[in-house]
Amino acid sequence: MKAVDLDTKLVNSYLEILKKLSPANKLDLIAKLTQSVKSDLRVKDDAFEQTFGTWENSESTKELASPFDFSWEGELEELNTKFDSVQLQHHINNIRE
Repeated sequence: MKAVDLDTKLVNSYLEILKKLSPANKLDLIAKLTQSVKSDLRVKDDAFEQTFGTWENSESTKELASPFDFSWEGELEELNTKFDSVQLQHHINNIRE
């Protein structure tokens, strides 16, 4: 017997038992099952975060989405006198090939 068939039979067996419950008891059971599923999902999320970590960043989404600044300031300052922007693009393309 396949696992799916067994699961279906098990669910149907439970439903036959649950038909005899009062509406209040059925609602209580639904609430408890819902809480159980939410708890299971939280455990899975926690396991994922523990395995792969989470990204913690102080920058806002707007700051992260702002356009990049490709100016010659900073680390590339020494290249400013060596290449103009077009020459640098050609140099980079040559390195990639």
